[in-house]
Amino acid sequence: MRSHCCKDAKKVHLIAHSMGGLDARYYISMLGGNEHVYSLTTLSTPHRGSPNADYAVERYLKELHLESILKHLHIPTDAFHQCTTSYMADFNEKVLDSPDVLYFSYGGDASESRNLPPLRAMYKRVLEAEGTNDAMVSVESARWGTYLGTFQENHFEMMN
Repeated sequence: MRSHCCKDAKKVHLIAHSMGGLDARYYISMLGGNEHVYSLTTLSTPHRGSPNADYAVERYLKELHLESILKHLHIPTDAFHQCTTSYMADFNEKVLDSPDVLYFSYGGDASESRNLPPLRAMYKRVLEAEGTNDAMVSVESARWGTYLGTFQENHFEMMN
């Protein structure tokens, strides 16, 4: 990490979207990243998982047996499981915040009318389960550390 920042910099500020926020938290907590990171700001990170991941794992991977097909094709399915609400509950018990790092977060709010047709069902699923969301992650799940606000965008618009 040091090779990608200024030589005089002692610590860096990380900004991460979606699962990148979970990867950053793991790096800080479990891999010594707290020595290199001053702050982490996450954008629409599923800190508490997503009902869409729960649905995808149950419906597609298990009921429709897509997991075995994808594994046969050497396509990993770990990301689906790692965004479920049950996985994230376990993750949050093990991956603790470092007192040496500042944590900030943003969420997204995409009204149904702003979502493209493929995102509408996902938006409704999260809305019914957890409230305001960006079609993938609820604002409640995105909250971590100091919550800085909610962008009026869907999950994919937040990347731009």
